[in-house]
Amino acid sequence: MTTCFVDGHVHLQSVYDLDRFLDRAAHVSKRASAPVFLWFVENWGDRAFAALRDGTWVPSRHRVVATSEVESLRVESAEGEGVFLVSGRQVVTTENLEVLIVGLSPDDELAGVAPRAAAADVLLRRGLAKDALVGLPWGFGKWLGPRGRTVDEVAARPEFRNEPRFFFGDILARCRPWPEPSVFRSGPPVLPGTDPLPLVGFEDRVLRYGFRVEAVLDPDRPWRSLRSAVLARAGLEPFGGPDGLVATIVNQTRYRLRKRSAS
Repeated sequence: MTTCFVDGHVHLQSVYDLDRFLDRAAHVSKRASAPVFLWFVENWGDRAFAALRDGTWVPSRHRVVATSEVESLRVESAEGEGVFLVSGRQVVTTENLEVLIVGLSPDDELAGVAPRAAAADVLLRRGLAKDALVGLPWGFGKWLGPRGRTVDEVAARPEFRNEPRFFFGDILARCRPWPEPSVFRSGPPVLPGTDPLPLVGFEDRVLRYGFRVEAVLDPDRPWRSLRSAVLARAGLEPFGGPDGLVATIVNQTRYRLRKRSAS
């Protein structure tokens, strides 16, 4: 068995330095003497995983290598650290929530679903029909009021609550004074990730929050290896943790100012 470290919520933003992003992942792998996985849950229109696969976005200090799976890639550097990328999508629902679909080919028709085109329960079912892992990630201010009630209602349905491929996502921005959502204790696993903001320098935050799991790792089929381990919850436990209150306020303010200036 191999201990794997997973960042369950990664965006390779266009403002990031690609080599610096991969350097960070390789550094964590080397420091832990363990393979690391980055779950790319890409937003509408993003094609970073496909660009790395197709060679249209090429790092200078790393080599991206195909595996036997359409859902995964392996990254090699001079030091030979174990870094694996997994393809997935983050889709905004009609309720303005987010659904994560992990282990989905970037060329699958479900990867092209437009924002607010379907409800959360519909998207979750469609992801399960693809045999992907599907999740509801916590979002800053998104699990309050009517949207929070929608999360509770979806989580209470036996078709999801008793489904081993369904999970909740936690992120860095759920700052420590913020109480843990009650649905996190409802049965499905909580699989954390960083959910890095599109701000220059935030590529260094990848793998600051995530989970570890014990897997029988096949380097040529890394996603299937990891998926089996997650479903078995083999040694599943979080590492790292959410940001503090001050850091969260500063980062969210920077993000909103950037959005305002861009619009």
